[in-house]
Parts: sequence; structure tokens; C-alpha cells
Amino acid sequence: MKFNKIVFLMRTIPTQRDYKRFGVEILKAKGFRVLIIDLSEALLSGHIKKYSPPDQLIYEDQIKFSNLKSFYSFLDENIDENREAFFIDLFGFDKTSRSIYRKFRKMGLPYAVHCANSAPDLKPDGPSTAFTGNKNKNASIKFIALICRVFFKGVRGLRNCLDRFLFYAGWYQSPKIVLAAGVKNPQIIMRIKKDAEILQAHTFDYDLYLERSKAVVVAHNYCVFLDSYFPFHPDFLLLGNKSMEKVDPEKYYEGLNRFFDNLERQTGKQVIIAAHPRSKYEEKPWCFKSRKVIRGKTIDLVASAEYVILHCSTAINFAVMYKKPLVFLVSDQLNLTPYGTIINNYAKYFKKSALNVDRTDNIDLTNELNVNDAAYQNYLSEYIKSPGTPEKPFWEIVADKILAL
Repeated sequence: MKFNKIVFLMRTIPTQRDYKRFGVEILKAKGFRVLIIDLSEALLSGHIKKYSPPDQLIYEDQIKFSNLKSFYSFLDENIDENREAFFIDLFGFDKTSRSIYRKFRKMGLPYAVHCANSAPDLKPDGPSTAFTGNKNKNASIKFIALICRVFFKGVRGLRNCLDRFLFYAGWYQSPKIVLAAGVKNPQIIMRIKKDAEILQAHTFDYDLYLERSKAVVVAHNYCVFLDSYFPFHPDFLLLGNKSMEKVDPEKYYEGLNRFFDNLERQTGKQVIIAAHPRSKYEEKPWCFKSRKVIRGKTIDLVASAEYVILHCSTAINFAVMYKKPLVFLVSDQLNLTPYGTIINNYAKYFKKSALNVDRTDNIDLTNELNVNDAAYQNYLSEYIKSPGTPEKPFWEIVADKILAL
């Protein structure tokens, strides 16, 4: 079947950054019409009214649906046109989106699930789930493990088990393609069946790295903090994530600033903040006091920095690609959340120890400024770019695959 349209399905409000990351211009140049469907109101209910991104997208081929009923009516009314469309799932399966996969099954609509830019679930003491080997065998092992976890997760675990069974039984539509980056799976994709094709490529961050590959990198006397927008990240609000309830904003930023003050005094290096792309620090100027806060220039800031400070941002990709030393930070409050474990796991992966901003007055960076080449190379191949994949834009790789279907 020849596809002439790409349809992005989004849970969050589309942004100008998304337009570039999703390679809209690349896909158009390949001959596709590109439609962006905004399901933020339909899937996030009243939560979406509490947040608006700093760079909301204005695009002529964009449709917003306030509920799933109207979205399904759109699919039914344009059934002939949609038969020539290939959908890109950017929101993932959960209780709010479950019926979408049933609708896709009834209509026979093909889609790809995107997991190439997900944060990896690092477990330093054990391997992550690989995309290699026998998929049926891996799926069976995962399925048995899932059944075992039912006894510990109750109704929620039972529902997950049932959903996986329904995917395999054909009740829900499974993806035709899994868009991946790196040889290890950053999250459990319950929808993979034996006929799903795994398209290995790289992360969106690697696209930016390719664009900058010919640029001259000039080192400057500063270090950069990769902001995670804790505890204001919109996902905590939009997805009902309560993990940050134990983190007081004033104490969080007070601890960071105290650490940065000490670091600047002891090393003479300025700390510049690479603001999270969905942050709105213009509304919260008190957070980092008088420090430079720059949004939208993270790769440039990392490329020229002497070293990188962070919690567990996916922008660590830039530091790995440019082989910058990594300094991981936690706090007493963050250690009370799941992110404390996540940050410490990241640090262990890179043979580091996370520094606690509430318990570090005399900062010793002797070990933290080391670069473990093996760890960096492993992370690159496992979570950023699969070895041997083309050195060209991510969406060009995807477009070529879809055109060949």
C-alpha cells in the first residue's frame, strides 16, 4: 500500500520545538502531507487548562479534538483518505487512550509507536530489555514476569496483564513499526508482536548533533546545569504524577543555588542554566537568582561547557556525544521520590556518585570530572544511536521505511 500522509497523534499541546523534532519539513520534502492531531483535551481532561507551553505551535495542518468521540467521527468521515495515512503514536497506551487502539483495530489503521527519545530505565546491576534476539521468547519471559507481578500490584497489575493479552489476541491494534534508538529498549512496549518491525535509528538529540557536526566547538570557562524543571514540570500536573509532592519548590531551588554558589566560589567557573524546553522561568525569575537562564540552546551550551551538571535529564545525550564530564545532583527531598533512585542509577552507570546539594559544602569533583570512555560508548550505542544505522535525519530514515511498505 502506498501512503501519502503522516499523522502525528499527540497527548500534549504541540509546540514549535515539536514541529522541528518531528521532521515535518523533511516528511513534506519526501512527498507526504503531514497532519498533527492534538488530543490533549481529550486525554488530559481539565488538567490541560492549567498549563500552556511557551512556544505553542501555529500550523495549518493541525486539528484539535476536545473528546475522543469527535476524533472517532473524524476518522469515520475521512475513512478513504485515512486508508492512505500512516499514524505515529506519540502518547502511548494507558487507560485514557485504550479505546483508540480498539478503534484502530476496527478500521485496520497502521501506526508506528515511537520510543526513540524515551528516558532509559537504567539498572546498573542488571541489563535492560534488549531489542535483539528472539522477540517471541522475550515476549514470553516478559509475560510470565508480568503475571508474577500481578500478585504485588493487585488490580492495576491484572489490568496490565489483560491489556497485553488483548494486544496479542488482536482486540487492540498492534504497531506495524517500533521506532527505536539504541540496542536496548528504554521502556516496556507491551504492543510488540512477532510481525512488528523494529526500526533502529537514533534519538532526536542525535539529529541536532548531526546538524552541528561541522560547527567549531569553542570551550568556555563555564559549566552548564541541565534543568529538569523540578518540581514544576508540566507532566507532573498533566499526567497526575504525584512524585513531586514531597519536594518544596523554595527548598529545592535554595539547595541548588547554595551548591552553585559554593561551586562558583571554589572553582571560579560560572554556572549557566540550560532551561528545560517546557519551562517558563520568565514567570518564576526567583528560581535561579541572577544566573543566566537560557532556553532552547541546550546543545550549544553543552558543546562549549567544561562539564555538565544534571539530575537525570534526557539532554544527557548531548553530554555523552560531546564526551563532557558529568556531575549528578540529588537532594534530601529528591531522595524521598522515585527520582532519587533514578538519579543515583544514572550516576552509577557512569561510575560516579551523585552529590547531595544539602550535604555538600566542600565540593570535591576529582572523580566526577573523569570521563569513563567505556560507559559513554555503551550509553551511546544502547540509548542514543544503534551501531551501523544511517548518519542521516531520523525522520528521513522513517520516511524511507514507510515509502517502502
